[in-house]
Amino acid sequence: MSSTEAEATNTILPPPATTLKETPAATIPLWKRALRNIRRNSHLLLAELTIGFPFIGYKLMAALLLKSAGEQGAFGGITVSEILSAFLLVLAIVDLAFNLINLMALVFIGHRLGPVCFLSWVCKHTPLKRRYNDIGEALDTMLSFSIVAVVVGVNLFPNLIAMSPADGPKVYFILWNTCTVANVLGAGIARLQASLHHDKVVSRMEKRA
Repeated sequence: MSSTEAEATNTILPPPATTLKETPAATIPLWKRALRNIRRNSHLLLAELTIGFPFIGYKLMAALLLKSAGEQGAFGGITVSEILSAFLLVLAIVDLAFNLINLMALVFIGHRLGPVCFLSWVCKHTPLKRRYNDIGEALDTMLSFSIVAVVVGVNLFPNLIAMSPADGPKVYFILWNTCTVANVLGAGIARLQASLHHDKVVSRMEKRA
Protein backbone atom coordinates (compact mmCIF):
# COMPACT_ATOMS: atom_id res chain seq x y z
CA MET A 1 0.00 0.00 0.00
CA SER A 2 1.38 3.38 -0.98
CA SER A 3 1.73 6.28 1.43
CA THR A 4 -1.05 8.10 -0.40
CA GLU A 5 -3.44 5.18 0.02
CA ALA A 6 -2.47 4.86 3.71
CA GLU A 7 -3.20 8.52 4.31
CA ALA A 8 -6.56 8.19 2.58
CA THR A 9 -7.40 5.14 4.70
CA ASN A 10 -6.48 6.87 7.95
CA THR A 11 -8.35 10.05 7.10
CA ILE A 12 -11.44 10.46 9.25
CA LEU A 13 -14.33 11.47 7.04
CA PRO A 14 -16.88 13.96 8.46
CA PRO A 15 -20.22 12.44 9.45
CA PRO A 16 -23.00 12.81 6.89
CA ALA A 17 -25.36 15.72 7.38
CA THR A 18 -28.57 14.82 9.12
CA THR A 19 -31.94 16.48 8.97
CA LEU A 20 -34.26 17.19 11.86
CA LYS A 21 -36.30 14.10 10.98
CA GLU A 22 -33.20 11.87 11.12
CA THR A 23 -31.95 13.31 14.42
CA PRO A 24 -32.85 11.22 17.50
CA ALA A 25 -35.71 12.83 19.39
CA ALA A 26 -33.70 12.90 22.63
CA THR A 27 -31.12 15.24 21.10
CA ILE A 28 -33.66 17.73 19.71
CA PRO A 29 -34.46 20.73 21.93
CA LEU A 30 -37.90 20.66 23.49
CA TRP A 31 -39.14 23.72 21.63
CA LYS A 32 -38.06 22.28 18.29
CA ARG A 33 -39.81 19.00 19.05
CA ALA A 34 -42.93 20.94 20.01
CA LEU A 35 -42.89 22.91 16.75
CA ARG A 36 -42.35 19.74 14.74
CA ASN A 37 -45.21 17.97 16.52
CA ILE A 38 -47.50 20.96 16.04
CA ARG A 39 -46.86 20.86 12.29
CA ARG A 40 -47.35 17.10 12.09
CA ASN A 41 -50.46 17.00 14.29
CA SER A 42 -52.11 20.25 13.20
CA HIS A 43 -55.34 18.45 12.24
CA LEU A 44 -55.51 16.64 15.58
CA LEU A 45 -54.78 19.81 17.53
CA LEU A 46 -57.49 21.59 15.56
CA ALA A 47 -59.92 18.82 16.51
CA GLU A 48 -59.03 19.17 20.20
CA LEU A 49 -59.58 22.94 20.14
CA THR A 50 -62.68 23.07 17.93
CA ILE A 51 -64.44 19.83 18.82
CA GLY A 52 -63.20 18.48 22.14
CA PHE A 53 -63.25 21.67 24.20
CA PRO A 54 -66.50 23.10 22.73
CA PHE A 55 -68.26 19.79 23.45
CA ILE A 56 -67.03 20.03 27.04
CA GLY A 57 -68.48 23.53 27.24
CA TYR A 58 -71.85 22.33 25.96
CA LYS A 59 -72.00 19.56 28.57
CA LEU A 60 -71.01 21.94 31.36
CA MET A 61 -73.64 24.51 30.45
CA ALA A 62 -76.29 21.80 30.00
CA ALA A 63 -75.47 20.58 33.51
CA LEU A 64 -75.92 24.10 34.89
CA LEU A 65 -79.17 24.60 33.00
CA LEU A 66 -80.58 21.31 34.30
CA LYS A 67 -79.55 22.16 37.84
CA SER A 68 -81.37 25.46 37.64
CA ALA A 69 -84.47 23.88 36.06
CA GLY A 70 -85.49 22.03 39.23
CA GLU A 71 -87.81 19.47 37.63
CA GLN A 72 -89.18 17.13 40.28
CA GLY A 73 -88.59 13.39 39.93
CA ALA A 74 -89.52 10.26 41.81
CA PHE A 75 -86.18 9.42 43.42
CA GLY A 76 -86.66 10.21 47.09
CA GLY A 77 -86.27 13.94 46.92
CA ILE A 78 -83.55 13.93 44.29
CA THR A 79 -84.80 15.60 41.15
CA VAL A 80 -84.39 14.19 37.65
CA SER A 81 -82.64 17.37 36.57
CA GLU A 82 -80.10 16.98 39.39
CA ILE A 83 -79.29 13.41 38.30
CA LEU A 84 -78.86 14.43 34.66
CA SER A 85 -76.91 17.49 35.74
CA ALA A 86 -74.51 15.40 37.81
CA PHE A 87 -74.04 12.95 34.92
CA LEU A 88 -73.22 15.71 32.44
CA LEU A 89 -70.94 17.44 34.94
CA VAL A 90 -68.93 14.23 35.44
CA LEU A 91 -68.70 13.80 31.67
CA ALA A 92 -67.46 17.38 31.27
CA ILE A 93 -64.82 17.06 34.01
CA VAL A 94 -63.45 13.71 32.76
CA ASP A 95 -63.47 14.89 29.14
CA LEU A 96 -61.62 18.04 30.17
CA ALA A 97 -58.89 15.93 31.78
CA PHE A 98 -58.62 13.69 28.69
CA ASN A 99 -58.46 16.66 26.32
CA LEU A 100 -55.84 18.55 28.34
CA ILE A 101 -53.64 15.45 28.57
CA ASN A 102 -54.00 14.71 24.86
CA LEU A 103 -53.37 18.32 23.89
CA MET A 104 -50.11 18.43 25.83
CA ALA A 105 -49.12 14.99 24.55
CA LEU A 106 -49.70 15.95 20.92
CA VAL A 107 -47.45 18.98 21.33
CA PHE A 108 -44.62 17.54 23.42
CA ILE A 109 -44.74 13.79 22.65
CA GLY A 110 -46.31 13.63 19.20
CA HIS A 111 -49.32 11.42 19.83
CA ARG A 112 -52.35 11.12 22.10
CA LEU A 113 -52.02 9.28 25.40
CA GLY A 114 -55.69 8.54 26.00
CA PRO A 115 -59.16 8.42 24.48
CA VAL A 116 -60.75 11.57 23.12
CA CYS A 117 -63.67 11.42 25.57
CA PHE A 118 -65.13 9.41 28.44
CA LEU A 119 -67.83 7.74 26.28
CA SER A 120 -65.11 6.56 23.90
CA TRP A 121 -63.22 4.96 26.81
CA VAL A 122 -66.39 3.29 28.11
CA CYS A 123 -67.41 1.88 24.73
CA LYS A 124 -63.93 0.46 24.15
CA HIS A 125 -64.55 -1.79 27.16
CA THR A 126 -67.89 -3.11 25.88
CA PRO A 127 -68.87 -5.55 23.08
CA LEU A 128 -69.97 -2.54 21.01
CA LYS A 129 -66.32 -1.90 20.13
CA ARG A 130 -66.17 -5.11 18.10
CA ARG A 131 -68.97 -4.01 15.78
CA TYR A 132 -68.72 -0.22 15.83
CA ASN A 133 -65.20 1.14 15.85
CA ASP A 134 -65.97 4.74 16.83
CA ILE A 135 -69.32 4.36 18.57
CA GLY A 136 -68.11 6.24 21.65
CA GLU A 137 -67.07 9.31 19.67
CA ALA A 138 -70.35 9.14 17.73
CA LEU A 139 -72.41 9.03 20.93
CA ASP A 140 -70.47 11.96 22.36
CA THR A 141 -71.06 13.97 19.19
CA MET A 142 -74.76 13.11 19.18
CA LEU A 143 -75.05 14.13 22.84
CA SER A 144 -73.34 17.47 22.26
CA PHE A 145 -75.38 18.25 19.16
CA SER A 146 -78.56 17.28 21.01
CA ILE A 147 -77.69 19.80 23.72
CA VAL A 148 -77.23 22.46 21.05
CA ALA A 149 -80.53 21.52 19.40
CA VAL A 150 -82.44 21.75 22.70
CA VAL A 151 -80.87 25.05 23.77
CA VAL A 152 -81.50 26.64 20.37
CA GLY A 153 -84.90 25.03 19.76
CA VAL A 154 -86.36 25.85 23.17
CA ASN A 155 -84.50 29.19 23.30
CA LEU A 156 -82.70 28.74 26.60
CA PHE A 157 -80.39 31.68 25.97
CA PRO A 158 -82.28 33.83 28.49
CA ASN A 159 -81.59 31.10 31.06
CA LEU A 160 -77.87 31.21 30.24
CA ILE A 161 -77.89 34.97 30.69
CA ALA A 162 -79.88 34.71 33.94
CA MET A 163 -77.38 32.28 35.47
CA SER A 164 -74.61 34.88 35.24
CA PRO A 165 -74.11 37.47 37.98
CA ALA A 166 -76.49 40.38 37.55
CA ASP A 167 -73.75 43.01 37.81
CA GLY A 168 -71.09 41.08 35.86
CA PRO A 169 -70.44 39.83 32.34
CA LYS A 170 -72.77 37.20 30.92
CA VAL A 171 -70.08 34.54 31.25
CA TYR A 172 -72.20 31.50 30.34
CA PHE A 173 -73.70 33.17 27.29
CA ILE A 174 -70.21 34.27 26.19
CA LEU A 175 -68.88 30.75 26.79
CA TRP A 176 -71.70 29.27 24.71
CA ASN A 177 -71.01 31.65 21.83
CA THR A 178 -67.27 30.95 22.02
CA CYS A 179 -67.84 27.19 21.86
CA THR A 180 -70.24 27.53 18.95
CA VAL A 181 -68.00 29.85 16.93
CA ALA A 182 -64.96 27.60 17.51
CA ASN A 183 -66.92 24.48 16.57
CA VAL A 184 -68.42 25.94 13.38
CA LEU A 185 -65.18 27.54 12.18
CA GLY A 186 -63.27 24.37 13.05
CA ALA A 187 -65.64 22.27 10.94
CA GLY A 188 -65.13 24.62 8.00
CA ILE A 189 -61.34 24.67 8.37
CA ALA A 190 -61.19 20.88 8.72
CA ARG A 191 -63.29 20.44 5.58
CA LEU A 192 -61.02 22.81 3.65
CA GLN A 193 -57.90 21.01 4.91
CA ALA A 194 -59.35 17.66 3.85
CA SER A 195 -60.09 18.99 0.36
CA LEU A 196 -56.58 20.45 -0.06
CA HIS A 197 -54.98 17.24 1.22
CA HIS A 198 -57.10 15.19 -1.19
CA ASP A 199 -56.02 17.37 -4.13
CA LYS A 200 -52.34 16.94 -3.16
CA VAL A 201 -52.73 13.16 -3.02
CA VAL A 202 -54.46 13.08 -6.40
CA SER A 203 -51.75 15.28 -7.94
CA ARG A 204 -49.01 12.98 -6.63
CA MET A 205 -50.78 9.91 -8.02
CA GLU A 206 -51.19 11.58 -11.41
CA LYS A 207 -47.49 12.50 -11.52
CA ARG A 208 -46.48 8.93 -10.70
CA ALA A 209 -48.80 7.60 -13.38
